[in-house]
Amino acid sequence: MIVTLRRLSAIALMLLFGSGPVFAQSYPDHVIKMIAPNPPGGLGDLLLRTFGDYVTTKTGQATVIENRSGAGGNVAWETVAKADPDGYTLGLVNTGVVINQYMYKSLRYDVFKDLAPIAPMGNAPQLFFIYGKLPPKTMQEFVAFAKAQSRKLTYGSAGIGSPPHLAGDQLSHRIGVEMIHVPYRGVAPAITDVMAGRVDSISVSIGPIQAAVDAGLARPLFALTPKRLSYFPEVPTAAEVGLPGLYMSTWFGLVAPKGTPPAIVEKLNGYVRGMLADAGSQKRIAGSRLELMSMSPAEFAAFIQSEAPVWEKAVRDAGLIGKVE
Repeated sequence: MIVTLRRLSAIALMLLFGSGPVFAQSYPDHVIKMIAPNPPGGLGDLLLRTFGDYVTTKTGQATVIENRSGAGGNVAWETVAKADPDGYTLGLVNTGVVINQYMYKSLRYDVFKDLAPIAPMGNAPQLFFIYGKLPPKTMQEFVAFAKAQSRKLTYGSAGIGSPPHLAGDQLSHRIGVEMIHVPYRGVAPAITDVMAGRVDSISVSIGPIQAAVDAGLARPLFALTPKRLSYFPEVPTAAEVGLPGLYMSTWFGLVAPKGTPPAIVEKLNGYVRGMLADAGSQKRIAGSRLELMSMSPAEFAAFIQSEAPVWEKAVRDAGLIGKVE
């Protein structure tokens, strides 16, 4: 009887703490829930749906997306941080998950302690666009135009503390021209007002503003990147317009709750890499002009850590450290 109890105890311990590979072999065996920090639509949502469809194709298991927008993504990321670490609740993160660590007065999760990085999905570099009917054709002309105006020029953003906001704030300081920030709930309405001439400018990735550029209602003056973009080779970089180091982008990636078995994290990392290499998935996201990123979980964790000082400085320069409840 004692031997039997010991064997049962050993089996129970193996089931509870057993080797990751054993669990990973049968993973996934039911629906995977993925938490998005944004409403349906947009680049993040497209990436998550593309990933979900890829996983279903490869495993036969369904995936569902829960869109939990609010508090700059904190509602979604707190939900993921507090979920069971079994690989069946995942979250889409973006640059904001680092920004929020410095901007919000108090958070109920810590991106560096409570989330397990799985893999990045891609990076969307920003460009500085102005309303297409404004006279300036170059950044030099824009600065002169801004200084000559009797009114202050405006720049739109996806909300306070968003990458477009911080980019506009940094730009305003660097060129010595005070521009007025006009925050929106998301980048789409901001772009709509740029197209209509109600807002003068915006820093954003090409995906959501491509139609406006094609229609002549938005004009890129420079890319907030260290090198020229293949899809806009004629547009100069930040350094080329006299703004070296002014680099801004929005990256996207997948995370799980801290404590998720490493073997499952590795398996999910393989699915992300597989999706990014898959011709059908690439075609689906091609219009976003996303720069694909392929990293191991450890490399992605190191990348997130490296982003911390960059965004802390941007938040500090904007006077937003701990300013949001």
